[in-house]
Amino acid sequence: MVAGALFGHATILTNFFVALLEFIAMIFVLRAARRVDPVWIVSIALVTTPLQAHEIGLPISPHRILIPAALLVLILRMPGARIRPNLEFRPVHALLAIGGVYVILSALSTGTLLKTEAFYTMTDRFGLLSFALFFVAPVLFRTKRQQGILIAFMVALGAYLGILALLETAHAYGLVWPRYIANPNFGDNFGRARGPFVESQANGLAMFQCAVFAGLGYARWRGWPRLLAGGVAALLVLGVLLTLTRGAWLGAGAGVIVTMLLFRQLRPYLLPIGLTCIIGLGGALVVSPGLRKKVFNRASNQATVYARQGSDSAAVNMLKAKPLLGFGWYSFKQKSGPYFKDGKDYSLQSVDTTKEVPNVFLSNAAELGLLGGGLWLWGVLAAFGGAIFRRGPPELVPWRMAACAVGIAWLVVSAFSVTDFSFPCFVAWIVAGIAGGS
Repeated sequence: MVAGALFGHATILTNFFVALLEFIAMIFVLRAARRVDPVWIVSIALVTTPLQAHEIGLPISPHRILIPAALLVLILRMPGARIRPNLEFRPVHALLAIGGVYVILSALSTGTLLKTEAFYTMTDRFGLLSFALFFVAPVLFRTKRQQGILIAFMVALGAYLGILALLETAHAYGLVWPRYIANPNFGDNFGRARGPFVESQANGLAMFQCAVFAGLGYARWRGWPRLLAGGVAALLVLGVLLTLTRGAWLGAGAGVIVTMLLFRQLRPYLLPIGLTCIIGLGGALVVSPGLRKKVFNRASNQATVYARQGSDSAAVNMLKAKPLLGFGWYSFKQKSGPYFKDGKDYSLQSVDTTKEVPNVFLSNAAELGLLGGGLWLWGVLAAFGGAIFRRGPPELVPWRMAACAVGIAWLVVSAFSVTDFSFPCFVAWIVAGIAGGS
């Protein structure tokens, strides 16, 4: 008991000092960036988000400081943001705010609010920081120039992720940076294209999102930048395949197909683009027997399916036990033990009962109940549905297409993983915010 109390105090002190360090760092960033257009701050924050800060010698991930600093520059109307119009508060923002209050109260009642991992999962998986980016995105990326800055950063990041995917697949780890990617004992899915996330699912979703931005660049740019954007998009399509992750494949495929069917301007290109992807990816499998073997092995591997079924079943059992309010935010790992049961197709020996349930929808439902999980899902559907179907100026049509593609992919992948990686969540909500602007 004494040891537990001491550990608890030590954790609280550690979290306090981390928060203090972030606050001090943000003050310095604000002083330096108060006259800078916040679009630069957010764009830099986004492309550095995939990096594991501690593994490259940083005490804090840059986006934990840069994004709040950019929000303050914008909201406080500092010199770098004074020429922008006022922020528009709509009913969808109120819905997201209610959901945010609910999850905070749930964490407070469960005692997880002051736990670092639980707090960051709240900002990332549930999306508190993403909600804020969605709110400011129409103003933050209002002009064509500001949108172009974001596109350029994302295309550059996509080129980096695509090249990394090739190097990892070729086992050319001596050329990989950061070096922690080459460490088989760090992260998950070593041997696949897992990138700086050191997790193939997040990397695949991120590469698809960057491919969508490359498509925006291809439609907008001319000359060699347009050729570059097209080349990066093709490289990223191959990169998604190289993740050897079914969730990423399904998410990318669903995002492309649904978007091209939904927007009549894109329907004539569905067959040519589909055939091009099939021929290109099929050619890669024919040329590389090793890659072909890996892809078919992953497609037929049932072990991860059984493990996912076990965790999903535990989440459903928890929801049945406390359907309205759930067990409290970030409580699955601590309270799910009694709810794991052997299934018809799997045994508990194939299930890791110490991890989060690899399904955001079930995870939110088990921890927040039908009330909190329903608020989250309602907010997501309202935000992305409004972004896709809301009538706006013609120049936002490409962004509506992008919102549909990244939104569908993000939701599909959310059904196969926890997706508490910051980058894919931020990108999805920023695109939805831009597309839903007036």
